[in-house]
Amino acid sequence: MKHKFRAIFHDTLLEIKSGKIFYVYILVTVVVLLIVSLISRFDVSRQDITSYGIIKSEFIVRMMVGFYDGFWGFAFLLMLFGVAWHMPSYMSKGRVELVLSKPISRSSLLLLKFLSLYLIKMAIFVTMSVLIWIVVSLKAGVFWTGAGWGLLFAFLHFLVIFVIVFAISVVSRSGALAIMGYFAIRAGSDFLAKREALYDFLNDKTAESILDAVYYVSPKIGEMAANFDSLMIGQGFVNSFAIFSNIVLAVVFFALTALYFARKDF
Repeated sequence: MKHKFRAIFHDTLLEIKSGKIFYVYILVTVVVLLIVSLISRFDVSRQDITSYGIIKSEFIVRMMVGFYDGFWGFAFLLMLFGVAWHMPSYMSKGRVELVLSKPISRSSLLLLKFLSLYLIKMAIFVTMSVLIWIVVSLKAGVFWTGAGWGLLFAFLHFLVIFVIVFAISVVSRSGALAIMGYFAIRAGSDFLAKREALYDFLNDKTAESILDAVYYVSPKIGEMAANFDSLMIGQGFVNSFAIFSNIVLAVVFFALTALYFARKDF
């Protein structure tokens, strides 16, 4: 199994390196690094904010949280776009028959391909984040550790949304549908998270029960993402249920995808 994983990992790495999205990752990183490095000083109301002490100033911490939150959100989208179009290409007619002819079970093939994509994408994401964290910290004069906690949580958060996009792309064999499906699920999860605001207008216990049921069995992407800010400012997890629920759903999503892939007649 180790040799098979090494072969699939190497093949996946070559595919990503040869794709145009790889150069987008590099371009985005270089642009952000240039913008940060060219700033003469972090200035608020004409006063250098580094004089406040980045650890002690709540305003500065909030500003840094907003910066990393925004950058990571954009970086996640780039990673997801790469994943969404990778599997449909991998499963294209002519190629998928060659892949499935290899001496490896379909479930193992899908799992190893998933792990390869996830590890490579996270390696790119971590490299981008660490480079930017170093430059931002040097400019601020302090290596802010809050970003490190957010980066660690990114492994788990990205895993959940990665499973969703991966599953849709395998079943639909369409990158566009995978991206649209993810955004639809994200919008639905945000709506369900605020469902209680509708209860006074609905005044219908049956409708409320249905909404509650759908909420508990659907992904909670926005609520899970809220933990980024709380972790970076040192308040710990604010929604452990969303994390646990999403992990369970990710396992179910992948299991159903593996079942579909194993039975699909290509």
